[in-house]
Formats: sequence, C-alpha cells, structure tokens
Amino acid sequence: MILSTTNGITQRQRWNLILILGGLMAMQPFALDPFLPAAPSIAANFAVDNTSMRLTIAGLSFGFAIGQLIAGPLSDSLGRRRPVLVAAALYVLASTLVITAANFAMFATGRVLQGVAGAAIQVVGNAIMRDLYAGSGLMRLMSRVFLIQALSWFIGPSAGTLLLQAFGWRGMAVAFAGYAIVMLLLAWRVLPETLARGDRSERASVAQMLKRFGSVLHDRAYVGIVIVSMLNNVALFGYLSAIPFIYQDAFGLTPSQYGFVLMLNSASAYVGVQVVALMAKRFGIKWTVVGILMVQIFVGLSLLAMGAQNASWWSVEAALLIYTFLIGGSFAPLSTLALTRHGEEAGTAAALNMVLGSIAAAAAGPAYALIGTADTRDLGLMIAALFALAVLSMFVIVKVRQLPKI
Repeated sequence: MILSTTNGITQRQRWNLILILGGLMAMQPFALDPFLPAAPSIAANFAVDNTSMRLTIAGLSFGFAIGQLIAGPLSDSLGRRRPVLVAAALYVLASTLVITAANFAMFATGRVLQGVAGAAIQVVGNAIMRDLYAGSGLMRLMSRVFLIQALSWFIGPSAGTLLLQAFGWRGMAVAFAGYAIVMLLLAWRVLPETLARGDRSERASVAQMLKRFGSVLHDRAYVGIVIVSMLNNVALFGYLSAIPFIYQDAFGLTPSQYGFVLMLNSASAYVGVQVVALMAKRFGIKWTVVGILMVQIFVGLSLLAMGAQNASWWSVEAALLIYTFLIGGSFAPLSTLALTRHGEEAGTAAALNMVLGSIAAAAAGPAYALIGTADTRDLGLMIAALFALAVLSMFVIVKVRQLPKI
C-alpha cells in the first residue's frame, strides 16, 4: 500500500504511523542510553580499559553519521519502506553480534552497525513524514512522533540499569534486541510505502546521491536553517558536557540528586515539544523559531549574570528548565523548515541536516573543555553567543522575512 498526500490518510492510519515511526525511531537512542550504565561491566568482561569503552561511543557516533548519509539519499531512489526494513533487520543482526561477542572487536563492530542501522531508521522516518505532510501539518506529525520516540530518554537509562542488575549486560542487550525484533515485525506488517515510484529519483548511484546533496545545498534558506540547527546542537552538547560538573562541584549535588535533576530537565524538553507546536500554529513556524532563539539569548545572559552574582541553585535550575524546554521544542520546527522546501529530496535534506548537526557538535568538543564549571558564567556566555549567531543566520542567510508563512 502506498500512502500519499494526494490520496489522503485516515485518522486511524495516521495514528498507526505515529506509533510505528515513534517506536522505530526509538531504536537509535536505545543503541546508546541503556549501554552507558553497563560500560564498566562490559569493560571488565572483555578486560579492556575505560578508554577503549569510550572509543565504542565514538564508533557508535561514526555509525550514526554513516547511516544517515547513506540511507537518506538511497530512500529518495528506492522508496522509504525497503530501507527501513533493511535497517531494522541490520539492527537485529548487529544486536545479535553484540550479545554473542566472544571478544571486544566483535562487540565494537556490532555497536558500530547498531549506530548505522538506528540512524538510517531515524533519517528515513523523517523523510516518510515529509512525504505525507508539509508546513504546519508536518510539524504536528513530527511532534506526535517525537512524543513516542522521546519516551526512550526515560526508558533507556532506567530500564538499562534495572536489566543490568538483574541479568547482566548481555541479558540487557537481549531485552533491547527483542524490542528490535518486535518493531521489525510490526514495520513489515503495517509500515506503508509513502514515496510513489513516479516521485523517486532515477538511480541510486553515487553520482545521483552527490547531485541531490548539491541540489539542497544550493538552497540558501535551507543552508541557513541547517546552520541554526548546528548551532542548536553545539549549545545542547555544551550544556550536557558542563552541567554535571557545575551541579555536582559548584552546587554540591550528589550523583543521585543530579540524576533526578537531569530527568526533570528532560521532562521539560519533552513538554516543550507539544507546547511549541501549539505556539507555531498560532504565530507561524518561522517566527516561533526566531522567538525561541531570542529567548535563548536571554537565558544565556541570565546564566552569565547568575554566575557573576553567585545565584542560588534554584535560580540556575529555573533558567535551565526554560533552556531545555526550548531546546526540546526547537527540533520539530527547525526540521519542518528544512524539509518542507525539499519534498522530492526529503531523505537527502533530512540526512544533511542531521549529519551536519552531529559533526558540528563533535567538532566543538575541544571547546567544551574550556567551559569553566566553578559557576555558570562560561556556560551562559556560550549559550548567548551561539544563539545570537543563530538569530543572525535567520535574518541574514535564511532571510526569514522572505520565507512564506507555513
């Protein structure tokens, strides 16, 4: 069955799609989060040091980038359903390799392949949504799918820890592999094809893939939106790298207290997805994005002032709840602005947007070490500067006033 915007979809089909896409796209974070608490156990099992375990995270990130770059353009040529099913099957095979690994090299290989498969599902999932909707309809669908996918933020770490304690790291990996098998079977049964043959690119060759990359990069507004997404990612990972040390060293929170605060901030981001979607419906997507970026500058300046005045932990946390609320709310409108203009190349456009965001965050890694953690001044300065650049990009590169209202 092929679904398209011309045929229309029923409410039941829409909710089935939301549930299956949300469940499938949760496989990418499930490739990372549950394994973090298990890192010491895995290192001991294979008699490797912590540095080697950290390298598997880098390998997983490399797999994420490769999966996005390959699957996005391929889905523009082959359709959406086949790449998703192949990626889900690869995820199951990679999980099997992880579970049965006799040595660290096999384990690391399985982790990289999990990254490739999880990212492929993620990027093609975004393209599927763009096949069916554009503009505000696309953002509403993305926000609903994200509600399902983002449950992995809470389920992954907590379930991973419980399963680790009960069954060890291999038992934990079996449980998440079982989840992948269920999602593969559900996708095989109910996931529709959303890209009709007549809308597909001619060939799945390297030359055609490069041509599609060139096509989307010739769109000035798209490039500007991608730059905003890159700055957004850098700000997010800068916050994630600094805040554990600020809270635990500067404010004296215990690890368990910090874990609770991290969950609270994640919940704020989760709520932000839906609230920002309602705001965009009222004010328009492009001006909602501009508003988010400008408020984030204010949040950064507030953290800068709080650090200089030795403000209380509660004041800092209030500012960070606003920050994470807007970070969570920003992903759907930014993706909508990027993809709406490239319906025929949605896979390629989604892949570039996601990959360049990841590359920017990784490239900024050395700069994160320069963020002081004795207070929030450096963190606030970083946030204010990055979002000021993002606002500049919206007006100078994207030329937001000239974008049609969507």
